Order: sequence, then structure tokens, then C-alpha cells
Amino acid sequence: MMLFRRMHQVDAKVCQVNTTVQELISAMSLLANHLPDPSLSPPSPAEPPVLLGDETAQLVELEALLASSLQRLTIAYFLQGIDVTSMSGNRGLLVIGDASGLIHMANRQLETRAFRAHDHFVSHVIMMKKANLLVSIGDGKDPRDPELIKASKAIADASRTQAQQDEVPQPSPSLYMSPLGSTALVKIWRTDQQDRDGKPKLLQQIKIFAKFPEEAVTAFSVSDDLAQIAVGLLNGAIILFRSDAKRRSDKPPLLLQPATQYPVTSLHFATKLNVPTLYAATKRGLTCYHCDDSSRSGGMPRSVVLDERGVALHCGAVSEDGDMAVGQSDAVYFYTPEDRSVCFGFDGDKKYLGFFKQYLLVAHVDPRGRHQVNLYDLQNKFIAFNWTLTNTAKGGGGGGGRFGDDAAEEIRHVVSEFGAVFVQSSLGYVYRLLEVDTTSKLDILFRKHLYSIAISLAFSSNYDLTSIMDIFRAYGDHLYQKGDFDGSLRQYARTI
Repeated sequence: MMLFRRMHQVDAKVCQVNTTVQELISAMSLLANHLPDPSLSPPSPAEPPVLLGDETAQLVELEALLASSLQRLTIAYFLQGIDVTSMSGNRGLLVIGDASGLIHMANRQLETRAFRAHDHFVSHVIMMKKANLLVSIGDGKDPRDPELIKASKAIADASRTQAQQDEVPQPSPSLYMSPLGSTALVKIWRTDQQDRDGKPKLLQQIKIFAKFPEEAVTAFSVSDDLAQIAVGLLNGAIILFRSDAKRRSDKPPLLLQPATQYPVTSLHFATKLNVPTLYAATKRGLTCYHCDDSSRSGGMPRSVVLDERGVALHCGAVSEDGDMAVGQSDAVYFYTPEDRSVCFGFDGDKKYLGFFKQYLLVAHVDPRGRHQVNLYDLQNKFIAFNWTLTNTAKGGGGGGGRFGDDAAEEIRHVVSEFGAVFVQSSLGYVYRLLEVDTTSKLDILFRKHLYSIAISLAFSSNYDLTSIMDIFRAYGDHLYQKGDFDGSLRQYARTI
């Protein structure tokens, strides 16, 4: 079922706003091995599909409705010509860090403004959920692979040239004039306040390597209360910065994990049962640190090794429940702060993992080597969205898609805000996925006679009881027409 509409926004090729919208409707075959008979015992609305041992997750892939738009929207303005290094979204802002030290911010109307945040480049940005605060890391050593740096710069340069020809508004050239890169810094900005230069107000900056050898920053996380900041390094070390809210002072940084030969690939703060925890992943394994009051007072947090398998970059994410999800080649595994939990059998070499509302977003490489994006509704047991990146362009190696051999399109950054998911690809394109409303989802389910899934979706969407009773009644009518009189009576009984 395509419960999302995809808007393809081209950064260099399309030159008019509001150009033709092409809609293509493609019917995707039902997964015969995964589709349960609706007349059999319907699943509980709250029962998630899980993979335990050799058990396969039961997910239904439904008919797809794909809306493709080749519109040049204002989102192209701040990404056209920008060498994107990081993205984040919250509090009504999309935030983009680039390789020249600028941070670009876009509002719901995709109107953008840029300011110089760091001298040389921005490696990470996090827009906080509970306050109008932006935390960034920049300068020092670039953590990206040299080939990726080269390819990304080539795409940005080509796009910038096209933007100049199209007379697309660009940040002032003076913003790109920066001094030599200095040591890596964490900076905390107030996005709803400005200084005299019109930049977000800088509240604090922290030297990451004041007491440690300089190294490239590969992962970064901030606790919701801003009391703890974790920085993961290329050499495998993790540095924890803590503040004392009562004394309004900062404690000395703590070397949470010593250097190893395995880079840190993922850091995520979460709160489970009112206990702040830090999930830390490297290419060797996954560990959870319990960063409670005892650790904040200066002690070393208690740690639990959750898995000894390595975690790839961008393949770890935390759910709203505070559980860690990790994408491996054979499945997506979930972890609590103490142990491994359930897992879901999604095959494929994972490239990105994230959460959007109730959906698990998984980007992986299909058997043909193409990047594919799936959104899974784990609670209601269906694949909500399936999309394969099929664009290729001249370029390989350093060209990243426009100079030389054909290069397949890959996913670079994914961020959600404004009720949508934004995907930036290696070719510089931006895609926006918009969720279809619940009524449209239910209509698709009704057409496929998948009433048990429709009932589950209606419950999880807080539909009114009268409407849910109507679905039970329609389910009963469907079973009656099939000759399943006992099943229809059970559905009718639920309407009483």
C-alpha cells in the first residue's frame, strides 16, 4: 500500500516552478507468502509482527499509488549548490549543515536563510525537540571518506553553476569566505533569538579536544534536557560532556569509552522507565550506558553489552519507546537498555534506519544493487511504502553522478519534519514523502477486502467507535458473501 506520496524535486534540471505533475499508478502484487486470509482469525490491533528465532514477520504489501512530481520548489533553493554534510528537523525547522561551515534553516514554507556557524565545515547538526535550541559540531577533522568528499563537492559545484545560470538566489558569497579550519567545537544556538548580525544567538561553545587528542567526530547525540552531550570518534572513543543544572556549571568531560580500532557509528540518548540511557554502537558491537544521577555526579555509568555484532553508519535509531533499532543484513533487531528484544526479518544490506511517526524507515540495497526505501507499519502489519531509487547519471568516482561513468543513485541523508520525510540522494536530488490521510488508507484496505488490517489501523488512529463498528459490519458482510457464516456472526457480534 502506498500510504505516502513522493515528490521528486530536481536541483539542477528543472527550471520552472509548478511544472507538470505526473501521476503514475502501479499495482504491486500481493506477497502471496505473507498475506493471511482475512477470514481466518484476525490479528489483534496491537499485536506487532515479530521475528523470533526462525519465525518470519508477517507483513502485507498492498497496492501502490505513486504520485511523482517534477516541481522545482523552494526546497531546491537551499540545497542547490550546497555540499550537504548533515540534516536535522524539529520545532518547525529543517536544518542543513554544509562543507563550508554554513548552516541553512528552512521553515514550513521552505523559505531559507543561512549563517556561518563554523570556520571550516559542519559535521553534525541536531535540532532539539523540546526547546528552540540547535546544537552543531564543526571544524577539526572531516569524518567523511575522501572519495565521498570528492564526489559530494563535484555535485555541489555542478549544481551551483546551474543555479547561477538559472538565477536561483544563493547565500551571499561573503558567507563562504572563512579562515582556516580550527579545532572541533560543539556550539549551542538559540533559534528563536538573534544576535546583532542576525544570526541565531550563540549560547555556549565547547572545545571537544581540550583534554583529548584531536580526532574526527563520527557520531553525536544530545539528551533532551541538554544535560549530557555524547561525542563519538573515528578511533572508537566516546567523550561524555555533562552539566550540573543545580550549580549551573559543567563537569569535566568523561572518557566513556577508550579508543579502539573500531569507529563509533551511532549514538542515541533515550529515556526508558525514567532512566536516561545512551546507546553506543561501533563497527564491533552495541553497548548501553545508564547515565543516571550517579554518573552525572562524576561516576562512570553502568554499561551493558547488548550485542557483539558491529553496526554500520546510519543503521541505528531509537523508537519513541526508548528502544534501540539496529539494521543488520538479515533483519532489524530491537534492544532494550538491558537486553535484545524482538526482531523483524527484512533482508538486504541496510544503509539507513529511522523512525517517522509509527513507521520504521529502512533503506537497503536490493539484489540489483539499487537503493530501496521501505516504510513499515509494525503495529498494523503492513508495508506502507516501497520505493526504489532508479536514477543514474554520468559520473562515478569523483563526479558523484555527473562526470564520467554512470553512477547509481544512493541515499545520503534522511530527515522528517512538517509531517513529511525528506530524502537527499547522492545525485543532489531531494525527495519529499507525504503521508496519505487515514480515510484514503482505509479506502485502499476496503478495496482489497483487508478488513482486519483496516480495523487495526482505525484503532491505532483513534477513529471514533461508530466508524469502527461500521468496519466490523462491512467485514461481516464480506464474510457472509463468501459463505463464512460463523465468521460473519463473530464480526456482527462485535457491533453490539
